Amino acid sequence: MRQHAVDMNGCPGVAGAHRMATPIGLPMLLCPTRSSRSAFLKNARALDCRPSPHTAPRSQSRTVPMAVAATERAVEPDKRHYQSSGEVSVGNGSTPPVHVEWYNKNKELWCEARSSEELQAIITEEEEKFILADFYAGWCSSCKAAYPALCKVAANPDFTKNFKFVKADVQTRDIAQYIRTQGVRGIPTIIVFAPGGAKVAHFGASFRKMNMVKANLIVIASNKGAEFVTDPDGYVLPRPGSN
Repeated sequence: MRQHAVDMNGCPGVAGAHRMATPIGLPMLLCPTRSSRSAFLKNARALDCRPSPHTAPRSQSRTVPMAVAATERAVEPDKRHYQSSGEVSVGNGSTPPVHVEWYNKNKELWCEARSSEELQAIITEEEEKFILADFYAGWCSSCKAAYPALCKVAANPDFTKNFKFVKADVQTRDIAQYIRTQGVRGIPTIIVFAPGGAKVAHFGASFRKMNMVKANLIVIASNKGAEFVTDPDGYVLPRPGSN
């Protein structure tokens, strides 16, 4: 490799000094004094002959834009994801998508009771239809799994002509206390009230029990004024001689 001369400022009178090739092909003069060597190192850094320990390697500096671009792609909302997951985007396209919790979907099918007082008011003021009250919690995976099927029931005209659909979050303390007084020990649970507020029955409402839920509603709607008992499998039956 061709060697180039280096102007050794601060190292005068070293014409007879020995030369030694550096790894990068530039000659290094073996100056007789410490100050001369310091001057050479200073000039070498200025020529980028010797990288400073505080200077990032070139390979690292070239990867920074790539990392930034990857981060931007990672945080950019994917519209297809929000369309498929049930999350909806609002605004003019510049606002971030808004996540809709599962229990807030299909709100038009339900009347939300936010306290035991609201629940009691809904139950007692309804004079024509049965009240179906679904008790749930946002953290309850069984409630989440059953909710779409319950919404189909709440949207079915065969049921809506006889039932008003209400849901109540047991994370509200007074609602949690209320369902304990009704003998409820787990969720999701449905309590059915007759027109005027009398309790008819309560039963589990997990996804695998959805056929039972629909069968119970049919039996209740077909036996207005009757009292009901629940068999060991959770099915509601009219009490003999009660209607």
